[in-house]
Amino acid sequence: MRSPACSLVESRLPAIASGTNQRRLVARHVSICLRCQAEAAKYRRLGRQLAALRHESLAAPAFLAVAVDAAIASRAAVPEDTAAVGAVVAAGWAVVAAVGTVAVVKWVRARSPA
Repeated sequence: MRSPACSLVESRLPAIASGTNQRRLVARHVSICLRCQAEAAKYRRLGRQLAALRHESLAAPAFLAVAVDAAIASRAAVPEDTAAVGAVVAAGWAVVAAVGTVAVVKWVRARSPA
């Protein structure tokens, strides 16, 4: 059964793992609770993995330009202001989806045994 201190630590794990928000009570609990130490270690590991991806350069997928052009063309019948906003939003989501997919694939490949 988890203690109330474990619940408090769980709600603050991202800050604890990054070292930005370690109050004495929380730090003391993490120092004696193996479950919370393991969770904090997972967050630190995830933070290092994400930081390593920061320096990855990814080429945009070939289909991205076509998808963005199609999204822009589909908005041509809408008044100009709305079409521009829609095209920007569509392009932004396409980029986020493409980069996120590539990052997840690289992460999974890096974790899988060779």
